[in-house]
Order: sequence, then structure tokens, then C-alpha cells
Amino acid sequence: MMSAIGLWILAILFVEAVTEILVAGAVFDNVRKLLFEFSGFTAKLISCGYCLSVWVAFAVSWVVPTGIDNIVGSMVLSTFALHRLSNIFHEFAVRWLNRVPWTVQLNQIQHVIVPGMEDENDG
Repeated sequence: MMSAIGLWILAILFVEAVTEILVAGAVFDNVRKLLFEFSGFTAKLISCGYCLSVWVAFAVSWVVPTGIDNIVGSMVLSTFALHRLSNIFHEFAVRWLNRVPWTVQLNQIQHVIVPGMEDENDG
């Protein structure tokens, strides 16, 4: 049986990994293309790792123990804790491994992929 700390660590790593794969993984290129064409909301969601990680964290929030008896309170707490901690881990890994984060890669090409999501400074 895994400890509560072990479950939290695995959940944090899972949220970060799944978010990065969904946002930037080549295997999901066709899925992202469909989501870009579906609506502006889904286009923004799939192109924003920070935003998408909230929903990925919500999907796995039931796995981590919080010690709170109220299921809604427990899921809200664990969703935002997983979201935040996975983003902190992501930023640490990007800097430590000296990688270009997916958010920078997508921001460089988003005007080509998602019309209407131009930077406010683009006149």
C-alpha cells in the first residue's frame, strides 16, 4: 500500500506529465486541431498548460487523500493543490533541465494555429 505522500507525489507528476503531453505532445496533434476548430474556449484551453492543468488535476483529485470528510471540499482542495504543485514542478523542471517550456513554444506559433488569439500588442 502506498503512503499518502507517495500518492500526492505521483499525482503531481501525473498532472504535470499529462498536461504537457496534451498541450505539446505530437501524438495529440490531431486532437488539438479538432479542439482548435471546435470553439474558441477549447482552443484556448488546449493551448494553455496552466489552464488545462486545473482540469487534469480535477480529474485525478479523487485519488489523493486530504483528511477532509466533505467530498466537495476535499476535491476542491486537492484540485487546486495538485494544479499549483504540478505547475511549480513544471517550472522547476524547465529551468533545471534547461528546456524551452511548451507555453513559450505555443506562444510563438499560436497566431498561426489559432486565429483571433493574437497578442494584445499586435496592433
